This record gives sequence, structure tokens and C-alpha cells, in this order.
Amino acid sequence: KVATDEGYFGWISSDDLSWNGPMNPAHFFAQQFPNKKIQVEVLAVDPLTRLIRFGIKQVRPDPFVVLSKEIEVGKAYEGRVVKIIAVGALIEVRKGLVGLLRKIDYAPDEATPVEGQTLKVMVTNIQAQQRRITLSRKSVVELEERSDLQPFLVNPQEERKVRMKDVLQGDVFKRFFEKQNQ
Repeated sequence: KVATDEGYFGWISSDDLSWNGPMNPAHFFAQQFPNKKIQVEVLAVDPLTRLIRFGIKQVRPDPFVVLSKEIEVGKAYEGRVVKIIAVGALIEVRKGLVGLLRKIDYAPDEATPVEGQTLKVMVTNIQAQQRRITLSRKSVVELEERSDLQPFLVNPQEERKVRMKDVLQGDVFKRFFEKQNQ
């Protein structure tokens, strides 16, 4: 708390200390600001109650927004499973940047991910302001399977996409499995 000459009191909520979430203020200030000088942003002033709300994290850019600019939707990245939750797995695709791999986006024929495991995942959506990244393991597996079929196409298209016509006319599956068994 801070008191002013005009009788206002200022405070900082634990939510406004760090972009990493709420934390113990005594620990935060001892670790981050041992000399006790801090730069804050005024978030709200209530003249009726004479309260001023300050924020420390708002002075710096949100690291999630900054880091999320380093990745692209539609690209695959290696990531480490940091936590398993009810709806899926949290995957760290960059240091400090965690995305959600929902259960419906797990690869169909693979075991459920475990903490500490490294997975190749595709970024399917980035909502930086909401601090959300959606990932898919299923998309990576499908992309790898399509890539494996490309050399066996009789009449591949210019963009090198597999079409059902190519599969049926070219006996693709037969040649693919023959190569896999060699």
C-alpha cells in the first residue's frame, strides 16, 4: 500500500504483479525489486473511496504476445508436454509459450501423451490477446502420411497434393506398402 499527501491510498493486486499469474507480493518484491524502486501504471482511480489501483506487469509487454509472434499457424513445432489436464495436454512449444493440445486433436493411433514427452505438434490457432494457442498432433500425422504417399503418385498435381484419383489410378497403396516392407 502507498499513501499520498491528498489522502489517497494506492495498492497493487497480486494479479497485476507479473504476467506469469498471481504470486506472493513479499516474494515478488524481494526477488524482482530489492532496491524498492518500481515503475507502475495507474490502472484505476476511485475518487469516492480515494483508492488508486496500480499495475506492474502492464509497464512491460506481455511475453505471451511477444513470443506468439515467433510461431505461425499451420507450421509444426517440437514441444514438451508440461501438464496433462482434463481436456487435453499443455505443450510448451517455445520457452514460456504453452499451447493446448485438445484430446480430439491427439493422433488417433498413438498413446495418450505423458508429462515430459516431446511431441511434434501443429499450431492451428493463435489468440494472443486471450493468451491461447491451439495445437494438433493429428494434423502433423496426417501431413506426414500425405508426404509419405507423394513419391508413389502416378500423376501428382502441381501442388503435390494427394487426390483420390491418383490413389485409384496409380495403385499407390500397393507400392507404398511394398516400400514400407523393404
